[in-house]
Amino acid sequence: MDEQMLIKDYLSGMLTIQQIARKYHIGVEKMKDILKKENVPHLSRSDRCILKKNQGYTIEEIEQTIVDNYVNKQWGLIKSGRQFGISENTVKKILKKHNITPRNLHEAICITNSTGERGTIYKKNENFFSVQTHEMAWLLGFLASDGNVRSNNNCIRIGLSSVDKEVLERIKKIAGIENPITEKISNRGFSYVSLEWNCKKHKEDLAKYSIVPNKTYILQPPLLLNEKYQLDYIRGYFDGDGTINLNTRKDGRKSIRWGICGASRPVLEWIVKVLEKNDVPPVRVNIERKDPLFYTIIYSTNSSKKIYHLLYDKNPKLFLKRKKDKFEDILKLFP
Repeated sequence: MDEQMLIKDYLSGMLTIQQIARKYHIGVEKMKDILKKENVPHLSRSDRCILKKNQGYTIEEIEQTIVDNYVNKQWGLIKSGRQFGISENTVKKILKKHNITPRNLHEAICITNSTGERGTIYKKNENFFSVQTHEMAWLLGFLASDGNVRSNNNCIRIGLSSVDKEVLERIKKIAGIENPITEKISNRGFSYVSLEWNCKKHKEDLAKYSIVPNKTYILQPPLLLNEKYQLDYIRGYFDGDGTINLNTRKDGRKSIRWGICGASRPVLEWIVKVLEKNDVPPVRVNIERKDPLFYTIIYSTNSSKKIYHLLYDKNPKLFLKRKKDKFEDILKLFP
């Protein structure tokens, strides 16, 4: 009996152990002993199906090619297994077997946008954050409060409620970002939109302003930002983590409450100082929550009126329309 031929037949996936045992006139247990002695890997039913589709390949060769497609070529799950006729779910199993965690949706979108896997290479103005402008400062503030920078790649993401899609369109236009805006429905039925793009230069420039991965509790004020752009940054931060509300007192009188919240006390203290330089009386930074620490600053009616004029009187190109409209509707009650 030629044991090597027996092993070759087994690794081809064309015959089951029982069929090979009959072919070589040996018992099934003897067959298993030979495979164990030669350290031949066990083939599952799925493996045999793959090998039948891809004669001339070993299962090891197929798996290594798929891993290379996914990890090094950064192809998607479907494309990584397409040449072998392997489904997305089977590719996931192969990756798991090799201790590789499949990318989540956001990581997959970033890689797709960066590599142009689907046939489109999306451009962007790589120097947008290198040159200080009113629009650049607003986007810094917006990303500082409501953006996300990936730690394991150069992906930058902004996710918003679908009602604010228009501001993502303006960001795309002003920053020269060609990537599409994606629209999704969450498991809770909440409709949201996101803009994601990959840019190493953007990530490096944003880091100079403390906009880095996992920035929530380590974010620092944008000390490198020219003074004439500081109010744009505050408008962007307000659009991300700010509130404007009508407050009713116990005596029935109404007042305006303009505020910003955040986990970075230094940033909120910096905002108070910038507004103070612009004749808005300072307020205290209050602890809203202790575990984990979360802070707020709140301004009353007269200060809120001043803040509105500081943020919007120069007709900025970038702002969250929904918040500006709400601000203006409340101000109409206080002529």
